[in-house]
Amino acid sequence: MAKKKTKTTNEVTSNIQPVRAVDEISTETIPEFEDEYDIEDLEDSDDLDDIVPYDNSRETYDYNFTREDEERVIPELHLDSVQQQSDIIGYDSIKLKLSLTYANEVGFSVARENFFRTSKPHIPATKDETTINLYSDEKTYTQMFLTKKEQKVLDANTYETQPFRKAKLEFPNAKPFFDEDNLRLGLGHMYFYNGEFIISITGKIVSGEGNLGLITRNNIDEALNEIKSTGLVNFNNEAFRQRAEVLSAHVTNDLLSDDINSDLKSFSSFLPMRTDRYCVLNYGNSGYEIMARGKQSKQTPNYQFCIYNKGAEIREHRQRSYIKRIGGSGLAIANNTIRMELRLRNFSAIRKFLAPDRKKGTLTLNELLACEQRPVIQMLNLLNITTESLKEARGKYITMVEEDTYPTQAEFERMHGLIRLLELHDHDLSKVRSYIEVETKRKTHSTYFKEKRDILQRYITCYMPLTVANLTELLQAMSY
Repeated sequence: MAKKKTKTTNEVTSNIQPVRAVDEISTETIPEFEDEYDIEDLEDSDDLDDIVPYDNSRETYDYNFTREDEERVIPELHLDSVQQQSDIIGYDSIKLKLSLTYANEVGFSVARENFFRTSKPHIPATKDETTINLYSDEKTYTQMFLTKKEQKVLDANTYETQPFRKAKLEFPNAKPFFDEDNLRLGLGHMYFYNGEFIISITGKIVSGEGNLGLITRNNIDEALNEIKSTGLVNFNNEAFRQRAEVLSAHVTNDLLSDDINSDLKSFSSFLPMRTDRYCVLNYGNSGYEIMARGKQSKQTPNYQFCIYNKGAEIREHRQRSYIKRIGGSGLAIANNTIRMELRLRNFSAIRKFLAPDRKKGTLTLNELLACEQRPVIQMLNLLNITTESLKEARGKYITMVEEDTYPTQAEFERMHGLIRLLELHDHDLSKVRSYIEVETKRKTHSTYFKEKRDILQRYITCYMPLTVANLTELLQAMSY
């Protein structure tokens, strides 16, 4: 059997692509967190994000169907060549809401002098919206303090039997004044809206020297303490975890690879199989972004799946503060890390991948961190990348080599004909189908896509044994 070269852990961290020093990177201002999911109205729907059509200009053409069978050898599997960096489920981004009807139970308090009232609290304060610019003795109403009239209504227990109205009165719509002292790496926007406290955090909040940072059940208190370190809000961590609900989450699985470029390229051979359902976009210059096709409603699970080289992504976005935090050892790890990130952007998507038995609503923070589902593996299965299909493909290829057999002429023509059609139509099965229907003036059969997937699978089985071996090693390393 042919052997794939493997590396020791020391070699992985030493034989990396050179990364520019921090002081060589542009001093252009880099936002440390981008709040992706602005909420227009939390009362109208639990599905918080509008479905935005994808950008056609980002469609990728980086697919690989180059034959790998010239020498007709069987690639060896080296299951230790890929290592999952954490055995427990981790998240690169979490957005939370806390209903302030639970304020007393959670021990929630807010530094009202540091927040100002606004009709659009979900939009972060600009650099001009500081305490000095917005607050004065003549404009005391701008702060989050209650007016005498509001305090009187609250003291009179007018809404004691209406907890939601009471929460909206006690915690008016507001967001923090801009203050550089409150900036924290990985801490996103926080604000109050309709009696709820909303906050976003990313994995960077728990990153460190040699640690890329993912939020897990083991470090969630570290993240919550970092939020409280701003002095803007305070709460009991345990009670907050039990009551805070998840608005969106990026499930993330980091894999340390001996050959990151080859492994990333292997995915591209399978991605055209589900272009009837998903479009494949470039994720910057570092990988792929997969998202659902067609018109969707707010009730439709809204999710994206990104597969990319973490080191390349860091360099592309020039994340200076993050680079300083993780240091040289962290960059060495990032340069050999394939990140698979499943972005769940509404309640329907959260339920689909993390709580399939739940019919409505979302998860609490504790439930999210204790999840035992396998969401990233489930997403790969939706793309026809499964342990079973890879095992079958490898087994058939071994039989072909050992028995010295080849595809029939009819199979050969079907396989190579489909590959050629894909090349002519952006590797998109939907476009191939439309072309065939136009040229033949006939509708294709309902089983069209399945038949074409089977032909592609047969091509990969016969001619791409290294790709099959690479993906087998990746999936064998994954637990979620």
